[in-house]
Amino acid sequence: MKILDQNGLLLCGYQGKIFEASVELPCSSKVFLRRFIYSKWTMDIFDENDSDELTLQPIDCFKAIERQYGPFHYGKAKYSPLAMHWLGYITRAISVNFKLSTREVNRFFPFNEIINNYYVYHIFSIEMAIERLMEDRGYTPKDFDINERFKKAYRERMIALGIFKPVAPDKK
Repeated sequence: MKILDQNGLLLCGYQGKIFEASVELPCSSKVFLRRFIYSKWTMDIFDENDSDELTLQPIDCFKAIERQYGPFHYGKAKYSPLAMHWLGYITRAISVNFKLSTREVNRFFPFNEIINNYYVYHIFSIEMAIERLMEDRGYTPKDFDINERFKKAYRERMIALGIFKPVAPDKK
């Protein structure tokens, strides 16, 4: 696993600040996270992983999400600000490190499962915490390689269509 560069560290810090500030919104943390993951702002701007395009104010993110989904006004259950900051930081680190979108990170590592591991993993370095999360889910770095994921999906599709025959695990 590679060490984050200056751009990656800025993005991680920025997403951590956004998630931490979201605790002040009049909605639950899960509502905010769901809106963040699927927002146009996240897909169009944030998932580019370019810190030059971003302002450093979480309110800009909240306004963009509110324009898309309407006011934040329901739900009451909130995670702690520190847990939310850590969740934002580590998920952006995964995104930058493995070149994944926010949605893809959430598919590999559901945000509610990451937050459940906060009290155990927040004391580790970010790299070590990511490695532990990968171990918990049974992933290797190869699982995040877009080419490998494409090959696997292609193979599964060809087997489903009857073009390829499945190969026994001991004959690979």
